[in-house]
Amino acid sequence: MINLSSTNCDERQKRGMSIQLAACFLILITFLCSYIPSAAQNSIARIDIQPAAGLPEEFVSDVDVLFVYDNALLNQLPFTQFDWVSSKEEYLDRADDLLELLQFHIAADSESQMVPLPQRYSQAVAVLVFASHEDPVAEAIDITFETGILLQIESYGINVIQN
Repeated sequence: MINLSSTNCDERQKRGMSIQLAACFLILITFLCSYIPSAAQNSIARIDIQPAAGLPEEFVSDVDVLFVYDNALLNQLPFTQFDWVSSKEEYLDRADDLLELLQFHIAADSESQMVPLPQRYSQAVAVLVFASHEDPVAEAIDITFETGILLQIESYGINVIQN
C-alpha cells in the first residue's frame, strides 16, 4: 500500500527546494552582474601623457583623446589622423554630448601630465587617440580596454605603455 500523503509531501518539498534554489541563483547572478561592467563600458582608470626622451627640440604635436558615448556614432567616425583632424569640428558639432574631446599640446620639453578623465568617462563605448604629427593615414589608437596607461609621444607616433 502506498501512502499518498507522504509522496505528495516529498514532491512539494522538492518543488519548494527547486524554487528556493532558483531564487538563490537569480540573486547571485544579479549580484555578480552589478560588479561586472557591461560591454558598453571601457576599462580606463588613468591616462598619463608625456613626450619621449630625446625628441628634437623643435618637436610639437597636438594630441586628441576622444571619448565616444554612442556605438552608432563610433561607426561613423573617421579613423585616420588626417580624416579626423580635417573634420573633427563637424563631428563635434553634430555629436552634441555623444563625444568628449580632450586636447593636449605636446612639445619636446613638456612635462608629463595626467589626463583629466571626463565625468562620464566610464560610460564611453570607445576611447581613441589621434596625434597631429603622425602619418596622415595613421589610424586612431584605440585605448578603450586599457586600464592605467602612459601615452608616450615619439617622433614617429605614440607608444601605449601599461602604467
